[in-house]
Amino acid sequence: MEKKFTDADLAFIEVGVTTKSEAIERLGEGLFYEAYNLISYRWTTFNKFCWAGVAPAGISPISTMTYKQLYTLFAQFDSNDRVKRFQRMREPDKGLSVNEWLERE
Repeated sequence: MEKKFTDADLAFIEVGVTTKSEAIERLGEGLFYEAYNLISYRWTTFNKFCWAGVAPAGISPISTMTYKQLYTLFAQFDSNDRVKRFQRMREPDKGLSVNEWLERE
């Protein structure tokens, strides 16, 4: 089951203070990238979008569309295993690799 992280879920994280073990205890096991001392979490939400159109003959029926949105949480740790950097974000449609995220510094 995917965990969906909100701002409230991440409020405990303080750069330079929160440790890796505290993050794992509160957030659970993620995908760990040892070479970067980084954990990532990914999840998908499905949202419905509804609309109705107006035409000369009146209002057209309501239509709905479901779309998915990808999210990622990256948390990188320093040499003392304290949070160096973290970010929860909507991903672009193609996804976002760890290297792409690291290059954003």
